[in-house]
Amino acid sequence: MEQYLSLVDRILTNGVYKENRTGIGAYTIVGATIEHDMEQGFPLLTTKKIPFRLISSELEFFIKGLTDKKWLQDRNNYIWDEWASKGLVRDKLLNTSVSYGGGEVEKVGIRQNFGIVLSRMWLQYKKDHRDAEGNLVMPPKLRAAIEDFKSNGYLLDPDNFFSEDTSSFEVSWDSLTENKKYFAKEIDDTFIDKILKLGQQLERDLGPVYGFQWRHFGANYNGYHWNHKGYGVDQLGNVVETLKKNPTDRRMLVTAWNPEDLDKMGLPACHYGYQVTVLDGKLNLMWNQRSVDTMLGLPFNIASYGLLLHLLAKESGFKEGKLIGFLGDVHIYENHIDAAREQLLRERRELPTLVTDNFESIFNWEYTQSRVEGYNPHSRIKMQVAV
Repeated sequence: MEQYLSLVDRILTNGVYKENRTGIGAYTIVGATIEHDMEQGFPLLTTKKIPFRLISSELEFFIKGLTDKKWLQDRNNYIWDEWASKGLVRDKLLNTSVSYGGGEVEKVGIRQNFGIVLSRMWLQYKKDHRDAEGNLVMPPKLRAAIEDFKSNGYLLDPDNFFSEDTSSFEVSWDSLTENKKYFAKEIDDTFIDKILKLGQQLERDLGPVYGFQWRHFGANYNGYHWNHKGYGVDQLGNVVETLKKNPTDRRMLVTAWNPEDLDKMGLPACHYGYQVTVLDGKLNLMWNQRSVDTMLGLPFNIASYGLLLHLLAKESGFKEGKLIGFLGDVHIYENHIDAAREQLLRERRELPTLVTDNFESIFNWEYTQSRVEGYNPHSRIKMQVAV
């Protein structure tokens, strides 16, 4: 993977420092290409150890159209643990000019869609707070933990706003509801258990991320627990069918970029689309990536799409061709600079071979069926992910 290391060197040499949403600055270049011929071996970086098991299990997660983070955790894969359903709203302002940090999800019932509701801000209320006109408002520090609910006895949540004297008052939530009145309610153990379970469920939900878009593009996302089979456009299914019926077609594309769903995603797609094309009996795959974490994310992306190419080739009977990545905002975070320099000094080693056993179909493939042989990498380099 000399091209990858050349890209790292290019960023260290020519990258321009740029601030970003994570709060960790990065040295950035605009526009780059990675190209690898699969005949040269499986593109798993050797200048540091890359855990193939995490890559393959995540790809199975995508192919199955799953969005439940617990599915990955049950397979000892924790790479998505920093994200959850778009919910991770950091300081949203109410019309009372009091901020809260919490989450938003779309609440869907059996008979109706309730729209956007607040999900994770289970808050305590101990004292009335009033503005200059004497109206009740939410205090700025309503952020007590769930564990304290029992000892304090009263709860303020998105559906019930409480005060100690059980008085009612109105709060207007922007983009949520019109003014309503809410009344006090004393909580018990059963109610606390329900809250805890709801919080755990919301934390599991990644929202309509990659796999959902691959298999159900355009469908209304109803949560990780919902069976979306038959809803939306099965883009991956269409590609597989076209490969078998009309392999010269130039419209075999899959996109994970759905503007209507971006606000519901734990993380909007970084690698947002890919195209498959067959030339001279070989299957080639090209992916597009808007944001490229060169040190942590890109080695995973290269190997993941290499594995996807491999599976599609097995599914369709073509030989494996070229893997090409078109990269947009390509960066190295400032806290990864030392790791980048260390990698450039390490000896390059031979790429491994990818083997998949008992393959029947890409849609019932399991990550344990694929393995790399002859992988002899250098040791891991510890780096922190920027969220």
